[in-house]
Amino acid sequence: MIAAIKVANAEHGATLKLARECTYSLTNNSGGNGLPVITQPITIKGDKSKIVRATGITAQFRIFSVGSGGDLRLEGVTLTGGQATAPGGGAINVAAGGTARLKESHLEGNSTTGLAAGGAINNLGTVELEKTTLERNISAVAGGAINNLGLLKIKESRFLSNNAGLAGGAINNGPTATTQAYKVELRGNRAVGGGGAIANTTGGIVSIHYAEITGNNAALAGGGIFTTLGARTNLRHVNLTNNGATLGGGGLANTVGSTTTIDDSKITGNVSNGVNVPGLGGGGAILNSAPVATTVVVLRNTEVSGNQATNGGGISNAGTVNLTTTKIVNNAALVATGAGGIFNSGTGVVTADPHTVITNNRPTNCAGTVPEPICFG
Repeated sequence: MIAAIKVANAEHGATLKLARECTYSLTNNSGGNGLPVITQPITIKGDKSKIVRATGITAQFRIFSVGSGGDLRLEGVTLTGGQATAPGGGAINVAAGGTARLKESHLEGNSTTGLAAGGAINNLGTVELEKTTLERNISAVAGGAINNLGLLKIKESRFLSNNAGLAGGAINNGPTATTQAYKVELRGNRAVGGGGAIANTTGGIVSIHYAEITGNNAALAGGGIFTTLGARTNLRHVNLTNNGATLGGGGLANTVGSTTTIDDSKITGNVSNGVNVPGLGGGGAILNSAPVATTVVVLRNTEVSGNQATNGGGISNAGTVNLTTTKIVNNAALVATGAGGIFNSGTGVVTADPHTVITNNRPTNCAGTVPEPICFG
């Protein structure tokens, strides 16, 4: 395969076909890569084929690197066992100006070490995934499956049981990067810091339509999704369910000047059992932290139910929350003064239209003095 890719680069691109159900084991380490850098349009078509970093060798290297101007297309290929140091991407590293397109492929058991990000993929260019699974990849820092610093497009794909040492158990969307996802599943991913499934940071944009984000966990904030530093997140037709975070935001933690808009979705069964400080901890479904004017959560036609937290079983708010035709029902706080539905700190702002329902949350008031719908602290 090494020789075939060299020829394809020299001849301005080619289509390579792999043998059916064949495993290609790599032992070569050339500049941290198992295969030559992709510099031309190259398509690799597999038929249940595998490309693996050979077992029993100590050298650390990724499988593919795509250089500026390179365009790698993988179809029906599994990449496994890649181990990358900086800049990252245990299976694939995509440089600025490069493109990788994966269809019906599987990236499993790839990893990074040191300060390298993107257990499976580190992207500074463009990455497109279709009907592809990323499973059990590990990043030492950010993006257990993917660290995105460019443009990431995902369609009908799954992220399962990936892990990050800091942020974004499945996906870390970094400064000014854009992630667009349609019909995706993010399940069982973990982050030691924020964003069990997704971390969106520093002006990044994440747009997700139709998704199951379930069973993810963050040791700090945002069991499902964590946003910070002016990030923009848009969710539509998303089930954000059964996620957990220790500090706050079992489903979502929206922080430090970020805006999250959620339409036509369900946020159910999420848990945060940590710090009982309004605006810093709590929020079984959502933690929305200060500052008020610029940290904003908008819910439209969305159900927030069956969540629990030390404080603010549904929402813990120190920023701005706008509710339209939304249900905040059957949520629970774990302390008597914790507000089962919404706990709003002294600086927080909550607005709700007449079609919004906030009821049947436990406890139903704050220390027996302030009735629903909203407790103020």
